[in-house]
Amino acid sequence: MKDVITVKAWKRPGRLKKVLDALYSNEHIEEFDVYVFIDPSPKDAEHRKLMANYDCTWTMNEKKRGCAGNTKECFRVAFDVHEAEFMVHLEDDSVPAPDFLSLMLWAKPHLETTECLFSVGGGRPKRELGYQGLPKERLEDVVLIDSFACQFGWGMVRRVYEEMKEAGGIFGAIGNVSVNLEPNAWKKQVQLGPNGSWAWPFNKFFKRGRQNLIPYINRAQNIGDSRGVFTPSPQWHMREVFTKTWTGALEQDEISHKFNLCETES
Repeated sequence: MKDVITVKAWKRPGRLKKVLDALYSNEHIEEFDVYVFIDPSPKDAEHRKLMANYDCTWTMNEKKRGCAGNTKECFRVAFDVHEAEFMVHLEDDSVPAPDFLSLMLWAKPHLETTECLFSVGGGRPKRELGYQGLPKERLEDVVLIDSFACQFGWGMVRRVYEEMKEAGGIFGAIGNVSVNLEPNAWKKQVQLGPNGSWAWPFNKFFKRGRQNLIPYINRAQNIGDSRGVFTPSPQWHMREVFTKTWTGALEQDEISHKFNLCETES
């Protein structure tokens, strides 16, 4: 049984093409089955024409599932239908670097055997990076961070999914989502809905103190500078999220596809 990559999309076929072209250029792509889930929009015809170019299973949802709802469907198909042990997830604005899948597969056994780990992420937004430029001496370093970073692709194992199902299943949250409360109290004070953020529940409700594996140098680039549900403006995205410091900016012979877990970022 192959591992699974799920891709979630809505009304941005041009950005989805960039994501899929980069994904299918990755080493190890043949080790995964790829599923793409597209919410309906005025861009449906463009999406259908685009998806004819890729060897994957893709679905145009009959009705709009929403941000959290479509993510929930990705999990359901990956783990309940496909019965995968490991799922990698991208959105239509998360462009993977050439060594993105190498990172995911390196992290898989760590996630399977270490219960204090929640996920592996492809990177962090600009505001969370502790450096400028591209420190190549840290190219192979992977660090542990507290926050679940959703904007650069990520991977999770079945164990975490089963725990989330037992806790009530994936949901979207709206309202005062950033407040610091005990997980159950946090869930009670937010508004639930399929169009809400699914990433805040992952951080505030499901993660429960576990850490996340993140490469010191990003293995993906977020290009969601406009038309994103949770992007206030292109200016905000450029200031807070977008970064040129990722391995996609390197020459192929500079990328080693090797990784080393560091206890601290320093």
